[in-house]
Amino acid sequence: MRRILLFWLLLLTVVGPLPAADAPSRTAENAAAASDDGVDFSYSPNWPQPPDTSGMLLRLGFGTIATLGLCVGTLVLGRRWLQRPAAHITSRKLQIEESIVLGHRATLFLVKIGECHLVAGTDAGGLKSLIVLPATFAEVLDQQVEATESAPPVSVPMTSAVVGNASRAA
Repeated sequence: MRRILLFWLLLLTVVGPLPAADAPSRTAENAAAASDDGVDFSYSPNWPQPPDTSGMLLRLGFGTIATLGLCVGTLVLGRRWLQRPAAHITSRKLQIEESIVLGHRATLFLVKIGECHLVAGTDAGGLKSLIVLPATFAEVLDQQVEATESAPPVSVPMTSAVVGNASRAA
């Protein structure tokens, strides 16, 4: 690649730039005029017409308005992706009723699914515990009271080792 670039650079410096395609070629008429003692310097090039600034500014204005219109249209059509979800939507079956941050990236959530409540414990690694809560505290308390009343009292038998240690200490 370097050699090719060096070759073309050397060729252009030795040969010189190539003539333009629309440049007038030297004819016998031009050669005769150049050989006269009186050189004619009255040649003036044909300058192109200056650009129409009003048309250019008009295109710039319409282009800017069209671009801003497309931006506004994109924002209006993409509005649902830009809006944040509502905090409490009553039609949903799954709701996070409460959350408590416990420490370094650990959180406790109270979740309601229909009529059932769940407690979910999470940390940086993900979900660690999920517990289904009973319907009401009164029901759980009644069940515990019935269970303790119906169970016979538990007696702890004294073992000989405990009695033996107590007699030696006395």
